[in-house]
Amino acid sequence: MRRRILAFALIVLFTIFSFNVIATSNNPPTKPVLIGITSGKVNTTYTFTAFSTDPEENQIKYAFSFGDNSDLVFSDFLNSGTSFTASHSWDSPGLYEVRVNAKDDQDSFSDTAETTVLVNAKFVGFLGYVIDSNNDGMYDQFYSNTTGEIVNIEQFDIYLIDIDNDGEYDYRYNTSDGGITNLETGEGNQDDAESGSEYDLWIPLMFFGIILFIVALFFIMTFRREEVDEEVAKPNTDFSFLVKEGNKVVEEKPIFVEDLKREFDKTVVEREFEAESEKSKNLDDIEKYIDEL
Repeated sequence: MRRRILAFALIVLFTIFSFNVIATSNNPPTKPVLIGITSGKVNTTYTFTAFSTDPEENQIKYAFSFGDNSDLVFSDFLNSGTSFTASHSWDSPGLYEVRVNAKDDQDSFSDTAETTVLVNAKFVGFLGYVIDSNNDGMYDQFYSNTTGEIVNIEQFDIYLIDIDNDGEYDYRYNTSDGGITNLETGEGNQDDAESGSEYDLWIPLMFFGIILFIVALFFIMTFRREEVDEEVAKPNTDFSFLVKEGNKVVEEKPIFVEDLKREFDKTVVEREFEAESEKSKNLDDIEKYIDEL
């Protein structure tokens, strides 16, 4: 009997515990959608907007970081599905990671959304990025992904880059089209270049397509002209009549539309002439009658 009572008590306790766990379970907010710039200039204020929802419709709070050791920017607790916009500016050029997450009023945190912002800088394919350190519109430094160091670069229309800081230039970079050339091998790393190099590839393809279009149009127009010429040369024999001897058809003669038109015009002229003659005759009769009076 005691064992039954103990088992029943354990079942009751387990049910109560399970109910409490289910009742207190909470899902975190969704990963925020982050909207903002990916490149900018120093000492310029930019805005970033985050949007998240909570599965239980709990209130949520956003937290922004801007990758420059500045203070985090927090929102108040907002209703689920309410966006929040934060503003920030950077006083030094470089590459920065902007991150934001959301937590609900039950202290459940969402995944972090992030985006990369280049400030007075531009990617050089897989090599690293060039930097305009004095905000004059010219790139004068290069961050190397190989060494993790920033080195000075020559300021030409095409930049010479020393990625390993050994005193010798390794790559040539063209900022206008994103082209990257290995100075040792002379080969261009077009797969890692930016959209400008793809544009260079499309130029010959575009001209080749135009030439194909012109050739195709020429053949189409030539073929069409031949069809028109054949139609003009072909007699218009929409009508015909049968020549019979007894009950046997011995010949089918075409009747040309042009001939029919000429016959029709001739008939109209003859009828008009007859009508004028009849009118003249009637006038003569009238004059004769008057004279007799």
